[in-house]
Amino acid sequence: MRARKMSLAILIIASGCFAATSGAQDVANDGSLSDAAAASKASYDEGERAFRDRNLADAVTHFRTAIEHDPNNTQAHQRFIFASQDLGRSEISAELDEAARDAAMKAAADESFESLLALYQEWSRESSDVAGYKWAIGQLYMYRDYDKVRQYTNEAIAMDPGLADGYSTLALMADVSGDNDLELQLLKKAVETAPDSPDKAFYYAMRLNQADPVLGRTKSLEVAERFPASERGAQSLYWLAYRTEEREEKTSLFERLRATYPPEEFSWSSSGMSLLADLYSETQPAKALALAEQMVAATAEEPDGWDATTWNARLTFQQDVIKGDQLIAEGEFQQAVELLQDTTIPRYTNANVFHETRARALDRAGQTVEAYEYLLRLAATEPTDRVWTALGSYAEKLGKDDKTIRAEIRDVLAADAEEIKDYTFERYDNGEQVSLSDFKGRVVLLNFWYPFCGPCRGENPELQKVLEKYGPDGFEILALNVHPEEDQFVLPYATGNGFDFIQLRSDMDFALAEFQARGMPTNFLLDIEGRKALKLPPISGPKVRTLELQIESLLPEKSTAGGPVSDVVVPDPGQAADNEPAPAGATASVNPRELRAGAQALMRIELDLVPGTHANSDSPTDSALIPTTFFPDSVDGVLWEQVIYPRPTEVVEWYSVDPLPVFEDGAVIQARLTVDKDAAPGELDVSGQLRLQVCDADYCYPPERVQVAAAITVID
Repeated sequence: MRARKMSLAILIIASGCFAATSGAQDVANDGSLSDAAAASKASYDEGERAFRDRNLADAVTHFRTAIEHDPNNTQAHQRFIFASQDLGRSEISAELDEAARDAAMKAAADESFESLLALYQEWSRESSDVAGYKWAIGQLYMYRDYDKVRQYTNEAIAMDPGLADGYSTLALMADVSGDNDLELQLLKKAVETAPDSPDKAFYYAMRLNQADPVLGRTKSLEVAERFPASERGAQSLYWLAYRTEEREEKTSLFERLRATYPPEEFSWSSSGMSLLADLYSETQPAKALALAEQMVAATAEEPDGWDATTWNARLTFQQDVIKGDQLIAEGEFQQAVELLQDTTIPRYTNANVFHETRARALDRAGQTVEAYEYLLRLAATEPTDRVWTALGSYAEKLGKDDKTIRAEIRDVLAADAEEIKDYTFERYDNGEQVSLSDFKGRVVLLNFWYPFCGPCRGENPELQKVLEKYGPDGFEILALNVHPEEDQFVLPYATGNGFDFIQLRSDMDFALAEFQARGMPTNFLLDIEGRKALKLPPISGPKVRTLELQIESLLPEKSTAGGPVSDVVVPDPGQAADNEPAPAGATASVNPRELRAGAQALMRIELDLVPGTHANSDSPTDSALIPTTFFPDSVDGVLWEQVIYPRPTEVVEWYSVDPLPVFEDGAVIQARLTVDKDAAPGELDVSGQLRLQVCDADYCYPPERVQVAAAITVID
């Protein structure tokens, strides 16, 4: 059955072979370029609509038609390739167990690659002057053969020096190879060849922010000014504000984002509002409250959506903090304690003021020891300078000095620390074997990453700064590459960027089996005894200072707390302690509930996820992420025909340059089944397992399986 369906998918892909060639000739001979581009865009837009509705065969057809109209429409090539690959994956039998399905997924990927490669080679032979075909062949080889990526991309640019996406592809290759100067030159060339592209302008400005922050700031503001209708303009302002350290300027940039790009219309502006609320909360609580009220109103049309749920929780939280402060001012200390101990801290919220207010309420209510112990755990697991300052004030009341505080923090960390095996790895630079025990006596950051991981490359400059600051005191970074197929880039990338991490060989199987590390980057801090002390989110922005304070707590009696106030995201203490979300759930039903032998029905599986989390879609864009997959159980008298996954939602996380396709709470997966024509009347239980990997803004948790079941009745 699978082979026949796969052949159908390949037939859909290949049927456009000669049509695309003839279309290219028609455009060249009879149609104007503007007419061809307009027709191509119209077909492309139809393809996007079909893809969002999960009509993959239609999407493939529309994207292929867009290519027929304009063979140099690189966006159409990208989406045609991705939709074709997705179509192959979607037709894998739902009856397969996990191992067989994983093997089928790999086989489907290989089969799609071979059929697409043959198709593009045919197109390229028939229209040898079309650069878009050469470029697309290079894209097919991405993550398979990087020499061929460069070869075909360079051939495409030689044919058409105005092919902007060719320069973007080569810029990525330069980035992962550690050639920063070449990367910047290529990104600039992409902008010059496509001056009206918000994508090209955005990526050039982003890279300039690292190479030349002053010029990068200017270019980022230009992107926001030139492209007021583009999500890239909002994204540019978001990242500029996020990376700005000075509080007033940061606030001003987020306010500009709010004014220029309405949060209800632009996802990057909506994401930025939570950070603006954090800034307001520390100095202007009334503004934080007003912003939360505005966002609740803006998300009211989808009251059960993630944004609405998040902002309603944020509004309640802000109201509780303000009320708690008022109760303290009125001398109602115990009422403030009771209010704040029942307050839920929304995930990804800067809770500095909340922690200070709750500790102050406890202290004023005569519970200074409780105030100290509350802040002590925070200082151990998710420290900020403000938490440290507040902790010190209550320690002084209790007669505790700085040495005592640090000893008690180490006791908290030691109690939660986990013994791990003495793993051995091979170094990239000299081939020597090193073991974790070789680093006992030093605080170690285990960094699971791979060169083509964008968030990994994003955090590495920050990690290098931390290493330079604390390396002399006994801090080390061990970087484990989990994609051996990218080995050739590890040392050139690290050397070209001046990263002093010890680069070690690893793979995804090890990372998942031994450390439950799935989404990259994943970081762990090991204490001087070699125990796993803390699991960390990607290190960026204010989380850098949190990492520094964590390292200081683990180093043996060498560092002191203090320094400037940071805007650090602090989750609820209980969440920080275990870094685990509540279990994911799902409910199942079948329609129709009663049916005759030989009839079909749909099993409906609705996801039940914790607010602030999401599950990977059935086709995540990052190959390191586990797709949501339904595995039906074998049931006598029932044939499972097809699993139908919903259209994913695109969410924006701070560490991701582009939106991620995910399933949110309430998403519905359907499984079509047929009752055998010879089935006897009576009740049948139909069931299966839903494999989910739940992620939030900081982590992707180990995948879990949720059992779902429903009953049907076979009638005469």
